Amino acid sequence: PVCTGVEITFDGVLTNITHNNFGARNSNTDPFAMIENIGSYNGQDFHLKLESPLPNGDDPDCRSGTPENKAKCSIILSSNGAVTFYTRANSTYPIQFTLINALDDTPMTLPRFSFSLFDIGTSGKVVCYELENAYELSNLLIFPEFFWADDTYDTFACGGCQNSCCPVGSTVPYLQQSGSTDITANGQTFTSGDMFVADPAAGGITDVTNPLALTDFQQSQSARLVYSGTSSWLMAFGRGSQGGRHQFAGYTNIGQDIC
Repeated sequence: PVCTGVEITFDGVLTNITHNNFGARNSNTDPFAMIENIGSYNGQDFHLKLESPLPNGDDPDCRSGTPENKAKCSIILSSNGAVTFYTRANSTYPIQFTLINALDDTPMTLPRFSFSLFDIGTSGKVVCYELENAYELSNLLIFPEFFWADDTYDTFACGGCQNSCCPVGSTVPYLQQSGSTDITANGQTFTSGDMFVADPAAGGITDVTNPLALTDFQQSQSARLVYSGTSSWLMAFGRGSQGGRHQFAGYTNIGQDIC
């Protein structure tokens, strides 16, 4: 693939989920999710840890149960080589992602890598979130599925454009983006990020079967963020009344020439 940087993959032979307790959804002990063996850099394997930045790592919108039953905040390795994170309607889930050195369990900085969110679609519902510069209508926002990313990335591809969103080819509709946006989840505000919101006209999107071969329409509803010199980044996943999951992967063909 073009411009992969350090490759992050979720379908490796040794890749597995060893903890599935994001948001303390099952217990207060070890309130995190861990996906092990997602890549290697300079001969050293690394993992990916997901934690809630809410107090004590406890997200009240998470639910106990199994990913097979789509328990909210549970994760599963999907057959398409991505990770599925299950979400509750009309909720926002802030997530701290950290790359972990497999040798000593410390944060591991990578020089450059990609992180992709795709299949952001489905029709939306009006919900009460006060965010700046995003579809404001009497302090109400029309929100289908969305994700938010703090501004620690270097650049991003969204559909067919760099650092903004546009359709691939003649495809419409496409993912919408607004910068300098704050977001609030369970009373805690996170600042200085970008909001990526599905166009309600996108409706349902055909499931991605290969993250390296998204169709023009699928790319138009997706984004790939490029990070450098970091071990961690903050995002938030959320939706209105429709949808039910967010999928993420490493490098994809979203804006494949954008490095």
